[in-house]
Amino acid sequence: MAGTKETKELLIGINELSIYLLSLLKDGASFKDAMDFYNYCKENEEFKLKLFAAYDGCKQIPEEVKDLDLLEVFEIAQLQLNFVPAIIKAVKK
Repeated sequence: MAGTKETKELLIGINELSIYLLSLLKDGASFKDAMDFYNYCKENEEFKLKLFAAYDGCKQIPEEVKDLDLLEVFEIAQLQLNFVPAIIKAVKK
């Protein structure tokens, strides 16, 4: 069993990025948004680490997901469900 570490890290990174971008681009995209994103990445170490972790192990994900057991599937689904309130909040802002 390969585990789900890299899959979960990718899911976290994608969700964190999506939530930030949904909030940032709610009024449309502009050059200022690009600069705001750059500065946010530069200043927010936790966000940056999540993005790096998501990218770093992404090549291992096919190996992880090919032999998932039911518990791992539920863990991944629960992780995604935990992000739903934040995604809804970002869309409503």
